[in-house]
Amino acid sequence: MTITSFASPTTLAWDDFTSVTSKIRDPHDGTDQDALTQYEYFLPTRSARKDGAMFTLDESLVLLITPDCKVWTGVSQTAALLSHEQFHYHVGVVIARAAARHLNRLRASTEAELGIALATATKLHFATRNKLI
Repeated sequence: MTITSFASPTTLAWDDFTSVTSKIRDPHDGTDQDALTQYEYFLPTRSARKDGAMFTLDESLVLLITPDCKVWTGVSQTAALLSHEQFHYHVGVVIARAAARHLNRLRASTEAELGIALATATKLHFATRNKLI
């Protein structure tokens, strides 16, 4: 087995959005938005395992992606807007796939070093790369 990623749901619906009464600000540039789609990620904590002389992550881990979406109550919830927001969610799904591939390759000589490598990989994919995309 390998570490994998899974999105739930895979396709967004307007029911996945929280309605808000004030305009939504983009967290990156501060502009007003009609809707904002972000995502949460969850990677269960499991003990590291030995792979020869090195420590690695448990290969049965599943990286879960879930939506964190908001829509302004003053906007029409159109199919075009939902499709646009689905694109933003897909970015998170793609980042999770890349992160899972990266996590499969992590090796360290101690569990502490593996923990540091995991934190570094998580920051790279879910903070740095997410913001760039």
